[in-house]
Amino acid sequence: MSEKSDIIHDEYSDKKRHKALAIFFIILCFLGVYGTFLGFIEEYSVLEKISKKAIYIGHRSFAIGAFWLVPFFIVFSYLMYLRLVNKLTIQAQIWLVKAAGFGLVAWVLTCSAYGFWLDSHLRINGYTHCYWYDSPSRGSPTIWVESERFCQKRASNTRIELFNYFDQQDALNRKPTDKELNAEIKNIVENSIFYKYQNDLL
Repeated sequence: MSEKSDIIHDEYSDKKRHKALAIFFIILCFLGVYGTFLGFIEEYSVLEKISKKAIYIGHRSFAIGAFWLVPFFIVFSYLMYLRLVNKLTIQAQIWLVKAAGFGLVAWVLTCSAYGFWLDSHLRINGYTHCYWYDSPSRGSPTIWVESERFCQKRASNTRIELFNYFDQQDALNRKPTDKELNAEIKNIVENSIFYKYQNDLL
């Protein structure tokens, strides 16, 4: 009798763990859908920035195709639901594999085509890729500038502060003169932790 009750208790505990895990994965899937939606909207706004001649543009080619992963998230959420009600089948799991394969292939193709087209579109509109502003961090945006004078090697370690300044100028719908730009960069660099560390000012 004791062994039987232990088995029932173990089965009940396993079901509870499986349900908790399924709910956790469903929440992750909804967050994934939300994240891909935000990434798509952010990347789509790049086109508007180009038309407005923004001083700098940062884009992630992989974000535009992220919506192809939504079918995978939806199917995965449905599988987790089936797991909750103990109706998960082999056929349903095959759906997940197909959705994942389709989404991955479509994502790669879309990102490749979009990245090639957008880079060409940026060049046609006079933008230049500023390698000094590229970050080694995976997933960081590729930075393009409206004029080569905005690509400053000396500001490569303080690009976030410089981008904030560029955003302020874009909000005012103006382009800083060379004198204003040099003064701002000098101020940013000299107040940065990198400059103070190199010059023993800390």
